[in-house]
Amino acid sequence: MVTSSGDKDSPKALQTSKAGGGRKVLGELIKGKMERMGVLQRYTKITDDILDEYGKDYIELKKIYDDSYLMKV
Repeated sequence: MVTSSGDKDSPKALQTSKAGGGRKVLGELIKGKMERMGVLQRYTKITDDILDEYGKDYIELKKIYDDSYLMKV
């Protein structure tokens, strides 16, 4: 998995292609938003009750170019 933020060639881009690295970045993005909203405490698992309080149990992907998507968590 390769994840990036903004222009992938920019030195400010957040990129990782290490094994498990993309999963870690994605997990931090999702869990971080839940933590900031106050529905998830740090180092706890996401349960059905947490998802109910968060208000959704899916991630939206919108295609913006042939090989680029916008992710809404």
